[in-house]
Amino acid sequence: ANGFIFVADSQGSGVRLLDSATGLVSDLITVDVAYGVALDHSGGAIYVVSHANAVVHAFEAVTPPVVAPNPAAPTALPALAWTAGDGTAGVKDGTRAVGQLDDPRGLSVDPVTKEVVVCNYAAGVISRVSSAGRVNTFAGSTPGHSDAVTLAAQFTLPYQVDVDASGASYVAGKGHYVRMITPGGTVSTLGGDGTPSHRERPTA
Repeated sequence: ANGFIFVADSQGSGVRLLDSATGLVSDLITVDVAYGVALDHSGGAIYVVSHANAVVHAFEAVTPPVVAPNPAAPTALPALAWTAGDGTAGVKDGTRAVGQLDDPRGLSVDPVTKEVVVCNYAAGVISRVSSAGRVNTFAGSTPGHSDAVTLAAQFTLPYQVDVDASGASYVAGKGHYVRMITPGGTVSTLGGDGTPSHRERPTA
């Protein structure tokens, strides 16, 4: 964003800011085992997965460029707006204080709804977190590999997700696949059959 790269540093327990022009790195946010970071490019909010605490933190926007002595340092550190998840690993829909996430990993912001889409790695579930922090199950129920609609679908170890301009979500997992979820919740396999290999072939 604006020439800055936001990096989730799980070993360093936080989010770091890299100035792509100068290569300078600064600490931005302290989060326990930060496994993923995503930006709302329209509003500037920063969302971070704390894997250790099974939560998603929402931070208010910051304006990166800069003050001495480190030109990569933001003018102010972002303030915590809210935390989604009660800190207990599980899959539970509810407000930010009672909802639960299970082994959360990758996340991405839906540019249409402004919701945060989150991979629950161990549970094989994709959740959506509203702009107010409410957790809702979007797709998946138990680990497996099944193309279906919303809760009838199954995912094996979903690890990363990206959302395109139309609101479609693309999920990659350690089950050796890439899946697409439409905004309405229909899940289809784009590539991979669950077998680890490197072959060029049709998706189905």
